[in-house]
Amino acid sequence: MVRPTLVAAALCGAATTASAGFDGIYKQAADSDCALVGVDGGALKIEDDVFYGVDATCEMVDPVPVNDMDAVLYTMRCTSEKGEWSARSMILNGADGGLIMVWDGYAFKYDSCPDPDSANPVTESIPEDATVVSGEDAEETVEPAVSADPASKPAAPEGEAEELPVEDAELDTEAG
Repeated sequence: MVRPTLVAAALCGAATTASAGFDGIYKQAADSDCALVGVDGGALKIEDDVFYGVDATCEMVDPVPVNDMDAVLYTMRCTSEKGEWSARSMILNGADGGLIMVWDGYAFKYDSCPDPDSANPVTESIPEDATVVSGEDAEETVEPAVSADPASKPAAPEGEAEELPVEDAELDTEAG
């Protein structure tokens, strides 16, 4: 005989494991601010079986894995300023690492926000013994722009005559 406590523990573990693959912060649009979660123009977040959306928070319960897909169907128990409500939602990992959420009649694709704690390949590629010079200590090596137009020539310094190009042309010496 299987003990009821073991079955309950197994089911609770399955619920936590199911959403762990979806934990993260996701952009609502390409120009979303990933530092702002749950507001227009910000990001969405899934963490520990809770979905933080725009002005709503949903507890993700009763997970049902979808056969042959990296997807889970949830009952979303949500609260917002408008009250409490419940809906079904299927969540799956996008092929590009983002997230796809399907609600009744709607499908949304969200790109992952960069992990603020992850390594920065640009700053980490700078050697430790490199010296960064800025401010008054920096040498200014800006050269004047050179025009690509041969007819455009910089003006001669003050007091000097400008040399003009002489074209090869026959001069008409006979006045007539």
